[in-house]
Amino acid sequence: MKITKRQLKKIIKEEKAKILKEQMTPDREVMERLKEGLTMIALDMIMNRGDQALKAEVEGYVMDTSTSDLEQVAMAMEQLARKHNL
Repeated sequence: MKITKRQLKKIIKEEKAKILKEQMTPDREVMERLKEGLTMIALDMIMNRGDQALKAEVEGYVMDTSTSDLEQVAMAMEQLARKHNL
């Protein structure tokens, strides 16, 4: 099977793009650790340091993206903090 110069260039370009994309994409474990870390830091700042601005931001985000009411959100944050000994 013969490949034209144009086809070869296209194949090389596609493979290069695929390799670059894989290199720039963090693996699943890194993403999970990042989410967990951000959650723990935010919870610590809200529950232990009294960061009311962050608490309002988190509550607003949850309220905007779910059907929960403010009491449910507060209870969920407290439960998550207890679960992680914060």
